[in-house]
Amino acid sequence: MKNGDLMFPKVHRFPDKIGWKAIGISSPEDVGKFALVPGDPKRVEKIIQNLNDVTKLGEVREHVAYTGYYDGIKITVVSSGMGTPNAALTVEGLHIAGVKIIIRVGTTGALQKEINIGDLIIPIAAIRGDGATREYVPYKYPAVADIDVVNALYDASKKYNIPVHRGIVWTHDALFMESRKRAEFWSKTGALGTEMECSAIFTVARLRGIKAGAILAVDGNLMRGEQFSGHGSEKLNESINTEIKIALDAVVSLAKNIEK
Repeated sequence: MKNGDLMFPKVHRFPDKIGWKAIGISSPEDVGKFALVPGDPKRVEKIIQNLNDVTKLGEVREHVAYTGYYDGIKITVVSSGMGTPNAALTVEGLHIAGVKIIIRVGTTGALQKEINIGDLIIPIAAIRGDGATREYVPYKYPAVADIDVVNALYDASKKYNIPVHRGIVWTHDALFMESRKRAEFWSKTGALGTEMECSAIFTVARLRGIKAGAILAVDGNLMRGEQFSGHGSEKLNESINTEIKIALDAVVSLAKNIEK
């Protein structure tokens, strides 16, 4: 039994290998203790450009998996695809394969007028507006990022000339139910952005004893009617490249603390 299982027992009846094979991993021996998890498979390609000795582990549906090295640290990169069911599956597979720290590297639509396209958001927690996590725990259970991962990401961001916001994000499943009324409600609560994976990653990771966090590039602003308007822009591409570097630098910092 792994540490996380002692706290929250697994209930599925699949062989463990189904967990990692479902996300494109051929063997847990190929997996590092750290994992970067973008939603978009194409962002995997951007991330691995920063790694050395890269090996493709496999590909299953929206999950593309690689392992490489950054500053001597073995890191696995696997895309989760879109939405909380896929994100939860990804965390479960990485947990079974032995991953200890997960960082989501994604995008978000801003819910506060002052947040601009190309800014970064580091969530400290997520509103559980999804359906997947209710299969695990009641809604009273909070989806909270690991504080060590949050701090490592924020500290790593300070050397880059880019606005960074820390706070709560709203995760939900139904993109086409993202009405102005709903967005305005969550904006009034102080939520910084909306996206589709963080609540599952934070919740399932915590239940499985994994440290998890996220860094998100802002691709639009719902309060200004700029939904997805940053897609394909040079500014957003630069922001995504920067968040990747911040996530990798955070891994280096976290690895040093683990060694201590």
